[in-house]
Amino acid sequence: MQTNIFIERTMRFCASLLIAFFSATGVFASVRSDTLREVVAESRRPEHSVSLSSTSPSESVSAVAMKRLGLRGVSDVLRLMGGISVRDYGGLGGMKTVSVRGLSPHHTAVLLDGLPVSNSQAGQIDLSRFATYNMESLRLHIGGPSRILAPALLGAYSGSVAMESHSEGCEAVVEYGSWNTLSADFSSPWASVLYNHTDGDYPFTLSNGQHSSRLHRDHGRVDALQAALPSFLRWTSGPSCSFSLRSSLQGYYSHRELPGSVVYYTNEGTEQLWDLNLSARTRLEGMISEKWSLVAGLQYNYGWNKYFDAALVTDGSDGTSRYRQNEYYLTAGLAYRPLRSLSLALVHDGQWSSLRTNLTGGEQPDRWISWNALRVRYRTSRLNIEGELLATVHRLRETSGLHASPSASCRWTPSLAASVQPWATQSFFVRASWRKSFRLPSFNDLYYYRLGNHDLRPEQATETNVGLTWGHESETWKTELTADFYFNRVTDKIVAFPTTFAWRMTNFGRVDILGLDLGGNMEWRSEQVSVNAVFHISCQDARDRTDSEDSFLATPSAIPYTPAVTGNASLSCVMPWVSVGWTLNWMGRRYSNVIESDRYRLDPFAEHGFSLSRVFYLKGVELIPQASLLNAFDSHFEIVQYYPMPGRHWRLGLTARF
Repeated sequence: MQTNIFIERTMRFCASLLIAFFSATGVFASVRSDTLREVVAESRRPEHSVSLSSTSPSESVSAVAMKRLGLRGVSDVLRLMGGISVRDYGGLGGMKTVSVRGLSPHHTAVLLDGLPVSNSQAGQIDLSRFATYNMESLRLHIGGPSRILAPALLGAYSGSVAMESHSEGCEAVVEYGSWNTLSADFSSPWASVLYNHTDGDYPFTLSNGQHSSRLHRDHGRVDALQAALPSFLRWTSGPSCSFSLRSSLQGYYSHRELPGSVVYYTNEGTEQLWDLNLSARTRLEGMISEKWSLVAGLQYNYGWNKYFDAALVTDGSDGTSRYRQNEYYLTAGLAYRPLRSLSLALVHDGQWSSLRTNLTGGEQPDRWISWNALRVRYRTSRLNIEGELLATVHRLRETSGLHASPSASCRWTPSLAASVQPWATQSFFVRASWRKSFRLPSFNDLYYYRLGNHDLRPEQATETNVGLTWGHESETWKTELTADFYFNRVTDKIVAFPTTFAWRMTNFGRVDILGLDLGGNMEWRSEQVSVNAVFHISCQDARDRTDSEDSFLATPSAIPYTPAVTGNASLSCVMPWVSVGWTLNWMGRRYSNVIESDRYRLDPFAEHGFSLSRVFYLKGVELIPQASLLNAFDSHFEIVQYYPMPGRHWRLGLTARF
């Protein structure tokens, strides 16, 4: 306990030094004017862009748009994108995951600077640890790999979230908001530090029939410290030979009090979680000649977490579980372009991971996975065809426990996608794709105490998409519209299933997901004013189609937490004297259980946010004060049942760029 207190005090001390140091903006008065010009030019980049000619849905948000709309978390940005849903376990301090088109979060890959972020224990990435402060852009791609030399493992996923950190300029940010929420960040090409703290004791309204009570969230304090030492090199050797090398050392530590579920006025939290993550990564990408290009990357990740539940403390147990992960990952790819319109690539990924725990009698598994992808891409001015064949070799070895025997498997997953422009004079495209994907059971699925099942099969998905995209651009106007119709079928779905005595992970049934995604991006610019508007609407019907004789339900049932209709919108206006941002996120009715009854129903909600900011210049430093009002109309809702979200809250911040 004394060690934890020391760590938290050290984190607070470092954050205080950071704030004090960067408050003295006069230190940077000697910044050269050409740096300032680079920042101004950067702001003219597209804030929100859609890839019209892509064979699969793809969109990106720039750092300028994130800051202008007051978006500070990656999950906040993803809520304003189409075709996905963000599952939030209780707002501040709660875990946040992203799902693509009704599939589980395990089907979504997360990449940082071109290399995957992984968690073999949980199988899904908690996005609450990623902030947008030092981020250059964020891209969402639904479907197969968006680049021919992308990591081979992306072929096994249904979508990917790619984050790119910036490599130019320096920035310092200090923010303070409701419930004693503090963020302090410094980022530069050679180092970055981020500290976050919140008490998390926000108020919420609990409704019980005709009665309602005003309570405060309990046990929601969070302290997190993140640091990185990046490096970026670029060199050329002749007109057709160039390389770039990006490397980084990263560390993350957090102590979180986990708020409990709110049931029948019970609002007591007994759980705490400590996380420590250390990683080293490097990635080389370049062109050898006009016809040959390559990519290579290495990554090591060490993860340690401690989970404590005061409710589990007994004479024979201290209520503490410890887990330790080691992961080694490599990727290597070679692309050849025999013709100007034809490219071939072979990409290999390998990963070895292990999990160790202090639980008595628990398995100590080691897993080795090899992804091998053969890719073909044919591109002309009006036609784009992409194909991939992925072979995944998987070997699992349990070094102790009840099932200490190796197991191995090999799976083939093909994909094919095309995009065509019918008329050369119109930016109108028709696209279609078909692919197979799957996800391996996580270590938690296989070995979690009493819940795990070591006989689980991989969850498989077949995905079909047909879409239309249209764009038009003039000197002052830019418009992009998209419409995608999709059908996903999932078999051997991994779910927690009730048995005679307890819940247990199992492969269960067949799920059909039918949906429509609509999106639009409009931008208007004049000499002094620019306006950008974005909207998305998603309609979805996800049903369990397991044969009635094999299912505990006689009729097809809805999949939990899959609303029939969701939508979002954002509007930003940049003027010489002030910049204004507005965001809207709304979600229709959904159920937390396969049984569609009032007990499990979650009501629709709409959440609005507003932000104001202005740019000042002081001795060569760009200063941007910002004020944000989040959930402005104090909407009371739950994304996950029994985990209330924060009501109206505010945030004030100051950004310095030099």
